Amino acid sequence: MNAHRMKRAALYAALGVCLGSLMPTLASAQNVSGAVAGRATAGDQVTVVSNDTGLTRTVTVSGDGSYRLGQLPIGDYRLQLSRDGQKLGEPVAVSVAVGGTTTVNLAGGGGVVNLDALQVVGTRVVNRVDVYSTETSFNVNRQEISRLPVAQDLSAVALLAPGVVGGNSSFGGLSFAGSSVAENAVFINGLNVTDMYTRRGFSSAPFGFFNEFQVKTGGYSVEFGRSTGGVINAVTRSGSNELQGGIEITAEPSAWRSSGRDHFHRDGTAHSYASRDDNSFFKTNVWGSGALVQDKLFLFAMYEDRSDKGHNTSSDALTWFNNKADNGFWGAKLDWNITDNHSLALLAFSDEGEVTNASYNYDWDDAELGAYGGDSVTETGGRNWSATYTGHFGETFTARAMVGQNNQRAFTSSSLDEACSPVFTDSTYASRLSKLNGLRPGCHPTGTAVAERDDTRDVARLDFEWQLGQHLLRFGVDRELMTTDQSTRYPGPTQLSYTAYVARPGDEVWDGANAYVPAGVTEMLRARNRVSGGTFETEANAFYLEDIWNITPNLMLNLGVRWDRFENRTADGDAFIKMDDLVAPRFGFSWDMKGDGSTKLFGNAGRYYLPVTN
Repeated sequence: MNAHRMKRAALYAALGVCLGSLMPTLASAQNVSGAVAGRATAGDQVTVVSNDTGLTRTVTVSGDGSYRLGQLPIGDYRLQLSRDGQKLGEPVAVSVAVGGTTTVNLAGGGGVVNLDALQVVGTRVVNRVDVYSTETSFNVNRQEISRLPVAQDLSAVALLAPGVVGGNSSFGGLSFAGSSVAENAVFINGLNVTDMYTRRGFSSAPFGFFNEFQVKTGGYSVEFGRSTGGVINAVTRSGSNELQGGIEITAEPSAWRSSGRDHFHRDGTAHSYASRDDNSFFKTNVWGSGALVQDKLFLFAMYEDRSDKGHNTSSDALTWFNNKADNGFWGAKLDWNITDNHSLALLAFSDEGEVTNASYNYDWDDAELGAYGGDSVTETGGRNWSATYTGHFGETFTARAMVGQNNQRAFTSSSLDEACSPVFTDSTYASRLSKLNGLRPGCHPTGTAVAERDDTRDVARLDFEWQLGQHLLRFGVDRELMTTDQSTRYPGPTQLSYTAYVARPGDEVWDGANAYVPAGVTEMLRARNRVSGGTFETEANAFYLEDIWNITPNLMLNLGVRWDRFENRTADGDAFIKMDDLVAPRFGFSWDMKGDGSTKLFGNAGRYYLPVTN
């Protein structure tokens, strides 16, 4: 396969002022944390303390007057400047966003120098413009979204970003900057949860499970790969020292909905029936969070029960469908601050769901249900988990290690699968089918193959940051092993499908069969067998290296390279697609034009690769 067909090069440049927290951001390791950086007097100490967990980090201002506190959990902090053990000035309230760097320049007395370039939200200081960013992205948190008249889900969040549009009704999904809806990647706490087969969807969680979102539309750094479109990066909520909890009930009873309308042709014949369709939805969300051990061990947990029921008729009003969805969700996040320099985070959630569709014959005029036609059950989602360790070794070196697993299931079955074979009809059979008054040959409700698919993504990655003077070196490796267990067969005791034809004696059964319809035979069935499946693997490995170089206090370069390798294997373990040495250089710059963090010029260029799905 031509690897050049799987890559995309992009070049972006922008000039402007970004207000509030809706701003471009500089990536932190797999974008689950943030940073605070700026300038102060050489030799002073800068300390940040988390308002939620009491986590404390201290760094000494370097000889050139710069400082940086990286890999901070997102949230609100108090920043204090000290000299020779004595505090200088009052603490500054600082907000740390996912993947972002909040710039706070401090005067010798501890006051904020660049206050005009910052924005005060309540008592918190956040960036107007992140001058450490070379990518195009959009940040928004749960509280901000709750105040906007938009749907509360990941797709709605992404659509707020410039250049993102929804896919058409056939494919769905999201398109970033003109890419297809199947070129994106979605991460939850650094775990890749993108659909492994279509790439159009992703594992989902209730909106209330998340704390902050980042939508990357272009120019993202080398730690992100396997995407030629955009990236949605979400971080879940965590527990704090304060005991909290809540319950939310959403009710959409059918009585509150307007009725559908029946449609007729000009001659009075019916086109479609919908006036008796009905649907109701109820959701109960319960969550709680707090400290299991003060300042050390924190838990956030959520359970959401959903009840979605409805019924509708087919367009010809000859079939009645009862639908029921059971899509309950549970999730939990456990954070352990082993020390102020070492922490462990565990995440687990399940988006397993089941939709049942039962069918009945229906008499529209008498409004009566007839014989039971069968049911179909569709299973989706799966259980997901990740474990992340973060360690700070001295003031200049940070390491992060993550392992995790993403599971997705797609299986549609029926209680009649073992008893009923599917029967189809050829176009030649149409005249006879019309005389059956809506009855269909065979007893299977769907008439399709029984397809079962289980996808598992095993993830492992290491990320490192090393501050060397004006250079922030970032490097790491990541590996994903995607395993698909798939089987497809026809339902029924014989696992055969049948197609009914009108036959004429003497005609060839089919072209080239050299067999002819016997005398007296006017109908025939063709039987077909189909069994396929196996266990297939796709292995993706990558290594990246990046240098974030502050050439001057106002000019920063981002120089990076990513090396990818993809291999798709058959059920026998043989590689049928193998792409090695996919080198993706990426470059970016950011110029703080006025030197106060209020205006910047930035640009980026890069190459991106997309693997072949399982």
